[in-house]
Amino acid sequence: MDGRNLGFVKTIAPLLLIGVFASGMIRYAMPPDLIPSFAGENSLFAITIMVLFGIFIYFPTLIEVPMARTFLDLGMAKGPLLAYMLADPVLSMPSILVVRKIMGNKETAIYVFMIFVLTIVGAFVVGPYL
Repeated sequence: MDGRNLGFVKTIAPLLLIGVFASGMIRYAMPPDLIPSFAGENSLFAITIMVLFGIFIYFPTLIEVPMARTFLDLGMAKGPLLAYMLADPVLSMPSILVVRKIMGNKETAIYVFMIFVLTIVGAFVVGPYL
């Protein structure tokens, strides 16, 4: 293993460990009926809730994957999980703030609205087939 690969491992390993640790803590700290009550079915409400959750609660990719597995194990339906997995990396608050500085308020609002709606539509259409 050369120096570049070792540097990559040093960058990824802490995030992966944090993700696994956080998902394990959430699995046991969260009430068992919370996830199924909000996102236990492929409904428009559940998908919208998970898109909003993905926007406001940002997890880096290496933390997002263990969290998604935890949500699935806790009873989340696959449609809302897909919505969360699509929305989280694209529409996090940090990315929205950066895009706003580059594109301006109006263009950012259109961008957020389009991603929000298209994520909901995509998860609502594809979710029942997962």
